[in-house]
Amino acid sequence: MRRLWHGLAVLLLAVFGADMATADERILSFRSAIEVNPDATVRVTEDIRFQVEGREIRRGILRDFPTRYRNRLGAEVNVGFEVLDVRRNGQPESYRIESLSNGKRIRIGRGDVLLDHGIHTYTITYRTTRQLGFLEEFDELYWNVTGNGWTFPIDSVEATVTLPPGASVTQSDAYTGAFGDRGTAYTAAPVGDGQMTFRTTQPLPLSHGLTIAVAWPKGFVEAPDALDEASWLIADNRVLAFGGIGLLIVAAYYVVVWRRVGRDPAAGTIIPLFEPPEGLSPAAVGFVANMGFLPSAFTAALVSMAVKGHVQIEESGEEYSVRRLTGATQPLKRGEKALYRQLFAWGHEVELKQANHRVVGGARRALGAALKNEYDDRFFVHNRFWFVIGAAVSLIVTVLTLLTSDPGDEVLFVTMWFTIWMAGCLTMLWRAVRLWQVALSSGRGWGAALGVTIFVVPFWAAAVFVPFALVDASGLQFFLFGGAMAALNLLFFYLLKAPTAAGREMLDQVEGFKRYLSVAEQDRLDRLHPPEMTPALFEALLPYAIALGVEHRWSERFAAVLHTSGERYEPRWYVGRNWDGLDSARIAGSIADGLGSDLSAAISAAATAPGSRSGSSGGGSSGGGGGGGGGSGW
Repeated sequence: MRRLWHGLAVLLLAVFGADMATADERILSFRSAIEVNPDATVRVTEDIRFQVEGREIRRGILRDFPTRYRNRLGAEVNVGFEVLDVRRNGQPESYRIESLSNGKRIRIGRGDVLLDHGIHTYTITYRTTRQLGFLEEFDELYWNVTGNGWTFPIDSVEATVTLPPGASVTQSDAYTGAFGDRGTAYTAAPVGDGQMTFRTTQPLPLSHGLTIAVAWPKGFVEAPDALDEASWLIADNRVLAFGGIGLLIVAAYYVVVWRRVGRDPAAGTIIPLFEPPEGLSPAAVGFVANMGFLPSAFTAALVSMAVKGHVQIEESGEEYSVRRLTGATQPLKRGEKALYRQLFAWGHEVELKQANHRVVGGARRALGAALKNEYDDRFFVHNRFWFVIGAAVSLIVTVLTLLTSDPGDEVLFVTMWFTIWMAGCLTMLWRAVRLWQVALSSGRGWGAALGVTIFVVPFWAAAVFVPFALVDASGLQFFLFGGAMAALNLLFFYLLKAPTAAGREMLDQVEGFKRYLSVAEQDRLDRLHPPEMTPALFEALLPYAIALGVEHRWSERFAAVLHTSGERYEPRWYVGRNWDGLDSARIAGSIADGLGSDLSAAISAAATAPGSRSGSSGGGSSGGGGGGGGGSGW
């Protein structure tokens, strides 16, 4: 009895298994008639027989056809594609054309009509352009017959190529398999004058296809001339065409505006000065020299307040704190007063660490605002009105270029995301660079520098990857246009800012004063007849040297004087290891590193919250050439 049931089970499995095998949805045959016309167009008729079982194919089929390619230089190439006729089982069938990121989709069938199970034959006729290769010795059709994107296996493929009257096949080749394969599961034979037929010799699994290449003598097909090539290049690469013209317009606008309102007045004769410009605090000198507020101005103001006796700076390990003092007789400048009020609004002592970023950041903003209100309009012209016009023109040009190039929603989203991402990456990179500067100059803070660097690396790795993804998705032209437009605006944002006549005169004085502070050679100093170097003079001018970035040179001068005199120097306004127990030979490095680098880094951290290749010559592969695509059911 057991053997009887076993035999019955094998019989049922054989019957129903065979029925299920024949019932799988697939392409039974794919026949393509490809006609090359003398006007260089290609007319294709595809007869595709499907086994329909209502699984994936319920209402009809989808036939995808690529129309966007990129050549070896990354330039976009768009081929023409026109559907002439669509039929099912010999009768006209409903269809509509949909856009894909790289081409077109023919959606065949009606949403309200379900197909009967069984065999259905779809006949698709279309015309396409710019598919031929006009090589030096011959012309060629390099054609992906089936495409490698079908979601069904294909039992058999037949493709017949018909050349223009009088043309004969001089060489041919074909390839089967997955994309990039060079399989030889096919036969090829001439079937008449100027005709060649290719047939597969075994079924094609999913993602496999047939690609063919046929060549013929030159002169039978009209080749494009230089005007045609130029017009196609412009039409295909509208980002370069429209964007390039737009860049020229924006650049011309900025150049004209810069020549009229943005050019700096000529510098006067620079004379070394032994005193700072009258009325300017150290922070103000830094503001004028840099034509804006930099973090070094905060450091200079803090040291100036300490030298005048209003505060004491204390260093412990790698941390700094500032303590308010009383009894000072030297008055503070306007910006220093604003900093002082904000810094000590909630107590007599402030630790310069990130936990106090609101207090320290608020003090820095108060100093910057005071300097800007006092000196910005007086000494500089920002020409922001003209820059806003240029930025608006740039935006209009960018929008028009995007509309004409149609990069796709995905590319637009990634571009916006990448812009925001890069802003964050640049901020973190700046922070890491500052920490490494401190570590290299002082020998301290290596752990913080390394930690921030390790944290930054993954973000920059993503930032490096995204441009390649953008280039792959939208082409190199789109990426280059966006980068060039951004660089142009950043350049003229800087160039349009110019000193007034009074500002130019003040810049000359600041430069003369900086030369005095930065001269280190004794023979050059003797020729200038400078005032005698004393601890009082050193302290008074040290904040100015910090503001101008020459504190190390100024400290070396003072160290040389101490070394000659044998005196020791310990400032009353500073407590920390940079001076404790140090002799005069090491004081220069202590001052420069301690106040110029370490203190500035501590303040910064405390203020911040967290058709050109042949296929018939044997160099092709499956999936290469024009045509291709694939399809599925719906």
